[in-house]
Amino acid sequence: MNEPTMPLVSIGMPCYNVSADVERAIRSIQDGLYSNWELVCVDDGSTDSTPEILNRIASCDARVKVYRQHNGGVSKARNSCIEHAHGKYLAWVDPDDTVEPEFLDRIISLMENEQADYCVMAYRQKNLAQNATQWQTVHLRDNYLFNSTEEILHNYFPRIIGVSVDSIVHYYRGGG
Repeated sequence: MNEPTMPLVSIGMPCYNVSADVERAIRSIQDGLYSNWELVCVDDGSTDSTPEILNRIASCDARVKVYRQHNGGVSKARNSCIEHAHGKYLAWVDPDDTVEPEFLDRIISLMENEQADYCVMAYRQKNLAQNATQWQTVHLRDNYLFNSTEEILHNYFPRIIGVSVDSIVHYYRGGG
């Protein structure tokens, strides 16, 4: 992408006791091809050396922002990431993940070209059932781009949670 037109991307990373992995995750973002990003790390009350690692990295890279809160769980930490984000786009990278160098470039190019509001990409995960060193690629079936909340709720969420949004609403309204 052309440097002057690259939109700022905020990357949210909720962290809790991830000292063994977080530096590798951040390094994979720093080594990426896309350079106009901010990493919003919210430490959720870690009791290990996670805060020190985050602060050390942030002291060397102004794009890395560190916020600390009392332990409130991953949802509260994700919400805090959103509150501190300044980018046009928001991406998520968990502290035990790594990303490919073209991760942000691909997503932003796709979203800008398609004028999409939401993008879901295939990902790789360790196949722990067979061998911790093997990786498998998880491909999503069709519809990677969504242009409305309605599309996300009715076309994406049922795939990842296994039930429709209408079923969830029915259940919570007492329909069992």
